Amino acid sequence: MSLLDSTTSIKAGAQARPAHAVGPSAAAARLNVRVWSRVESVSAFGAVIVFAILAAAAWTLAGNVVPWDSKNHFYPMFRFLADSLARGDMPLWNPYHFGGHPSVADPQSLLFTPTMVLFALVFPKASMAMFDGAIMAHLALGGLGMIGLFRRRGWAPAAAVLAAIIFMLGGSAASRLQHTGMIISYAYFPLALLALEVALEKRSWRSGIVFGVLADFQHCIAFEQRFEQGDGAVQRDLPRLFGEHIGPAMT
Repeated sequence: MSLLDSTTSIKAGAQARPAHAVGPSAAAARLNVRVWSRVESVSAFGAVIVFAILAAAAWTLAGNVVPWDSKNHFYPMFRFLADSLARGDMPLWNPYHFGGHPSVADPQSLLFTPTMVLFALVFPKASMAMFDGAIMAHLALGGLGMIGLFRRRGWAPAAAVLAAIIFMLGGSAASRLQHTGMIISYAYFPLALLALEVALEKRSWRSGIVFGVLADFQHCIAFEQRFEQGDGAVQRDLPRLFGEHIGPAMT
């Protein structure tokens, strides 16, 4: 028996539950999957939160910060955004980078990342360590999204915690930790998938809107960073989508 095996049948509960019932337990009943107990739910979500706090504390106490692009590019962009908002200015044009840079045209400026705009408003003079903490908080949020996915599908809580930990600090995240935009986009994925599943299963337009917003955040942030880094797949596929005439402008 694997960690993902469902161990409890709830057919009887599904027959007894009214058709209009909503929530994770009702969804589990309709999908004929295992329902987590309250203790299992609290334990799984709590384990991920504790792990995220311990991981961030270990990083901070060691005096480490995420190097390279995180501090050479994204942190200065964040500070310009925060300083502009603190002065009451609209951060549409950044005169300090690249001899002048249109922040409003660059998703990597973090201007269109609501969580980072909120962070800039609350902590306009955030240190590099605090900036890293905000990015790691996104990963923790994605880890909680993984728990939500496993819970909705009735998979084992132990497997959910393991998957969340791997999602947060596995190779996919660790190898791209310097690329702030990609990490934020990556962190939204479990939440977007969860919203999509809810929208399809409940035929909910509200969940559909949530999915659309999260998916749009993913697309804009990650696509722009891949293009600016010279991702071959992006640069190869763009001419196919928009016409071969844009090819010379990209070389």
